This record gives sequence, C-alpha cells and structure tokens, in this order.
Amino acid sequence: MDGWQACLVCPSEIMASLPIYLPEEHISVPCVVPESEIRAFIGELRNRETQVVLARLMIVVFAAIEFMQSRVAGKPDETRLALIKQIAREDKNKRYRHMMDEIVGVLCSGKEVEEWMKGFGSVCMTIGRAFECASKSLPDYAEVRSTYQQRLEQIRQGSNA
Repeated sequence: MDGWQACLVCPSEIMASLPIYLPEEHISVPCVVPESEIRAFIGELRNRETQVVLARLMIVVFAAIEFMQSRVAGKPDETRLALIKQIAREDKNKRYRHMMDEIVGVLCSGKEVEEWMKGFGSVCMTIGRAFECASKSLPDYAEVRSTYQQRLEQIRQGSNA
C-alpha cells in the first residue's frame, strides 16, 4: 500500500480515548450528509485518493476534538477551525467539498453547547462512516498526527504574522 501501514484507527476509537464525560444515555445522531453520499464519494475514489482523503479527515478529527474541548471550556481556539477550513478547500471533488462544507458549518455554528455537541456528534458520525467505507485504505495514525501538529503550527504562525 505505498508505504502506508495497516492501522485501524477510527474516530470512535479516538473519541473513546479522550477524557470527556458524556451523558450516560445513548444519543443517536445522523451524519451531516446522508450515508449514501458518503459511500458514493468514498467508492468513487482510487486507493491513493482514498488515503489522502482519510488522512485529511483524521486531521479534521484531531482539530475538531481540540476545538470542542476549548469551546466547552469557554475559550474556543479558532486556529483549529482555520485548519479545518483550509483542509475543506484542498480538494476540488464536489462530494468532498459538500461534505466538508457541512462539517465546517456545524463546527462554526454558534449554537448553545448542548445543541452544538449534537452537531459535533454528527460530524464524528460522518467521519466515522467515511472510515468504515474505506477501511482497507486507512492511513497511518502516527504519521497523520505528526502532519496535523505541523499544519496547526503553520496556522498559528500565519495568524501571528
């Protein structure tokens, strides 16, 4: 697989490792775009394209989780949103853009925390479904985490200039 290690890390596994206390009740949330659109989008990609998209989505997960944590703490870190918006524009594929526009819209909404968290759950569900559809093409977690940290630093430096 072109140097990519097989490493099954889904957003649900990432979410499970976070020190976030969620309500005991199970809340079912929909994807931000229909699951059929996610399957169609992932299904039309070639293997290398799938790896690139999944790496981007993994970076979005990292940034979204950290943004969520900062938002819940009352100090939203806008650099995370800036990175997500940048990633949303990195592909010209209409289905990619549509999905990313919906994700950005949810994360940028000014809804109250409880309602916003439902939207955040929908973002995670969407990304999780994309990973499920492309499980054979998952990128290496450690490599993507490193890329995320580098890109976040670039955004920070750009906003300080």
